Amino acid sequence: MIEPHPIARALENGATVRIITMDPESVIAEYRAKQLMRSHDVPGYRRELREGIIWFFENFSNIQQFHLHIYNDLPLQITTRVDQTIITSIVTRGERARKRIQIQFSVYDEGVTESFISHFQTMFDNSTDVAGVKWVLRHPPQESGGSEESVVTSNVRLQRKPGSPNRPEAPRQREREG
Repeated sequence: MIEPHPIARALENGATVRIITMDPESVIAEYRAKQLMRSHDVPGYRRELREGIIWFFENFSNIQQFHLHIYNDLPLQITTRVDQTIITSIVTRGERARKRIQIQFSVYDEGVTESFISHFQTMFDNSTDVAGVKWVLRHPPQESGGSEESVVTSNVRLQRKPGSPNRPEAPRQREREG
């Protein structure tokens, strides 16, 4: 039996999921590919971002609590929030942040709201819903070269509905940005 995707499980449990990911067509995506030592494969990096976005869109866009947006800005942080815990990654040259050191905070720690929670909301407020992006709807042609691995760097926020049966009262949230 195949385990459902963690986001599918969260949505089944009444969570609201908000993902913000880098616009693959932006100059920022090209710059990040170069930071990851992929100057020779910028199209492949863009394709990985696109494929991840399309996968999430195809699998979850019909669910009202699911929101998938793209942004065109420098990725200042990669952060995950689960309930009252914030985990942030260090963005470095040469390797994806998910493979680097992670630092954990409580939402009650001084400065966490301003540094992480408010930042996510600002990014979400200034991002674009992919439902209106043509290449998401019609799937772009494959570009040559590069890895076939499909990944998405994203900013994700999951929030459970308070008072739902068999769920903690505190909101469940997960944020990732890349």
